[in-house]
Parts: sequence; structure tokens; C-alpha cells
Amino acid sequence: MKAIIVDDIEENRVSLRKMMEIMRLNIDIVGEASSVEETIELVNSSEFDLLFLDVELGDNKSFEIFDKLVNTDFKIIFVTAHSNYAIDAIRLSAVDFLLKPINPEDLVNAVKRVQKEIEKSDYLRVLETLTSNINSTSKEDKKILLKSHDSIKVVNVNTIVRCEANINYTTFYFTDQSKLVVSRPLKEFEMILKDYGFFRPHKSHLVNTNFISSFEKKEGGHILLSDNTIIPVSTRKKEQLFEVLSQL
Repeated sequence: MKAIIVDDIEENRVSLRKMMEIMRLNIDIVGEASSVEETIELVNSSEFDLLFLDVELGDNKSFEIFDKLVNTDFKIIFVTAHSNYAIDAIRLSAVDFLLKPINPEDLVNAVKRVQKEIEKSDYLRVLETLTSNINSTSKEDKKILLKSHDSIKVVNVNTIVRCEANINYTTFYFTDQSKLVVSRPLKEFEMILKDYGFFRPHKSHLVNTNFISSFEKKEGGHILLSDNTIIPVSTRKKEQLFEVLSQL
């Protein structure tokens, strides 16, 4: 696998390159860049498979490169020094990222996921979703990219009514009454969607609070959603639920 490293600090580029060698990832570094301008020129003139892209490049954001790329036949692993506004957009878009200081095990796992990734035609949809989320200033306009075993679906977050766990799979239910099974556990989507009005009242359920119609105390307590679905509420989540409902 051939890769390019983009980071405005040389020490970080050297450190990442050495870590790849130590972990025996068999990655050939074909180029490095430290600015938006250098990155655009290098990416458009190189043949490679993977781009390690630092979110912050001096006074600029690395997302600025996407509108100026001719070559998009590669995968991306974002690297950032801290959790910031960009992380939410990256998570929603199903793109891998690493937090600095980079943990060697996280690096290995991210590279393995990329190696198993989707084909080029679908990866373009990933980049389009990421660009849309970065440019959107409203939570109502945010999109999430969901991968099933045979397809990719990009949906507005506010069209998700609820999610239901089934071991390591999650079933999404939408406002148009369609559903989609995704091969990722519910806890991952709880982390991604918690800032977009979603609440987990039970270990098996994650609900969009905008679709809660009522809370019934009988039979231990349950939520009634606008599509008439009944969702159980665990005892330890009742107090949190009341706080959420009081803010609606």
C-alpha cells in the first residue's frame, strides 16, 4: 500500500512514519506535505492508496483540499490533536480518524479497516457526505452515512426515528417507514448521534427525541413514539429521560 502523510509539523510526520515501520504495516510513503497548497499539488500528481491527513494545517483546514482535487482514487485517515468541531462531521461520514498522540494499536486497526474498505464509487459518496457535513452549520442538515452488507445509504439525521440493537448489528427505522440493518453495534451510533437529539432509554434502543409522543408509567415504564412503536425504559434511565423530556 502506498501512502501520503500530510501534517504541518515535521516531527509528527517523522513519528508517524517510524510508527508504521515499528508496527510492520508494509506501507510505502511516497510523499509528504505540510500545507493545503502542497497537499493539492502532491495528491493530484501522485498514485497512492491512502492519505493520512491532519485536520489542522497551520491557519487552514485540510477540508479545503476537497474542492480542488482531480484525483480522488484513495482512502483517508484523518489525524487531529484534539476532539473538535470536525470530529462530529467525520464520525457521521464514516471516515476513519486518529487522535494525537497516536496509539499504535489504533493506527493498526485504522489501516486494517481501510484495507477492507468500500470500492472507489462508494468512497466518493463518503467524501461528498463529509464535505456536506463540514459545510453545514445546522444540525438539521447533517447527514449520516450507513453501510449495510450490500449497500451504502446517506440519510439526513432528522429522518431517523429510532435504532434497535441486535448483538453487533443495528437496525435503523426511518420516517418513510423503511429500515436498514448496519453491521455496527448500537453503542457506536449512540456516541455519534447523542448530540443530535438522540437518547438511549434501554440497552437495546436509541430514539430520536423529536419523535417521542408520550411516556407511560405502567408496566415499568415505556415511551410511545409517533409511529406507535413502544420502547421500554430501564429503571436507571428514567431520571435522565425526565430531564430530556423537560427540555423538549
